[in-house]
Amino acid sequence: MKILYTGSFRVGSLTEARRQALFDLDYETFTLDRVPYLDRGNFLYKKLQMHLHIGLGIDSYNRDLISLALKNKPDLIYIDMGLCLKPNTVKKLKLTTPNLVHYTSEFFGFRTYTYRHFFESIDLYDCHVITNDLVIPDLEKRGAAKILKTEFSFDTNLHKPQSLTKEEHEKYKADAVFIGHWEPETELKIAALREAGIKAKVWGPGWSRAKSLNDRKLISPIFGEEYVKALAGAKICLGFLSKWNFNTSASRTFEIPACDGFLLAERTEEHLSYFEEDKEAVFFETVPELVEKAKYFLDNEEKRLKIKDAGHKRCLNSGYSHQARMQKILEALA
Repeated sequence: MKILYTGSFRVGSLTEARRQALFDLDYETFTLDRVPYLDRGNFLYKKLQMHLHIGLGIDSYNRDLISLALKNKPDLIYIDMGLCLKPNTVKKLKLTTPNLVHYTSEFFGFRTYTYRHFFESIDLYDCHVITNDLVIPDLEKRGAAKILKTEFSFDTNLHKPQSLTKEEHEKYKADAVFIGHWEPETELKIAALREAGIKAKVWGPGWSRAKSLNDRKLISPIFGEEYVKALAGAKICLGFLSKWNFNTSASRTFEIPACDGFLLAERTEEHLSYFEEDKEAVFFETVPELVEKAKYFLDNEEKRLKIKDAGHKRCLNSGYSHQARMQKILEALA
């Protein structure tokens, strides 16, 4: 199968990991990176292109993707979050391939203005691959021909156990760590852990808005190997879910145990289907329960390590990797 895959291939991103998964699976794959087009111009111009999907970079990306498709005539075009693709571009792409597919892990109820091109193109795709059930009614209402549910996953090339140097251990050591963007409810959880005397470290974007955290201006995003090392340095790795996106699982659901981290995550039906509670991972519903369980497993290292090891084995043996997920998607599409 000849595949044309496009998305934003930033280092450490899930899109880049999925691109690599196609190569790992030995598919004949042609790719087009959206990043160079989005990163043109000054700071304000980049923001304009990123959020409103207008500008010279956006126009060039649309033209170049059509040209690449016409040149290679792929059996499948897999578009990872194609929010900046104009409807006319999607129409032209559809003429070059028997299988035009769009992937998204987003919920459309947040910043809906960013989806305007995509909303006009939904009925043009042969299949929509999603991770969030809540978008199904919206896709169906707008004429989606086929919807395929998939799940988040981990990168076998990146997410694996780490040995930290003395300097790295000093940098990343923590009772608990959360790596992800700021949301009000996530801030409340971190604040509650810290108030209970738990040394909870945070990495991610947007945390300058966390007014209850004294170190909010020092919190920054980390990616790739830094991300993995931060998980390795913590006794407990927190699996908070985005309330903005209404997620019931996340990529960190699998990345944490794949890295041999102890997963303490929100209790959802999806999480319970992936890991056996209190044997392969630990879950909570309320903030008091989060604090109680964090304190308990910090005080009970033997139990914590046993659960951590069992979760790691489950993750590796259950087909939770990008490669396994992508193979299932392609088989379903075929």
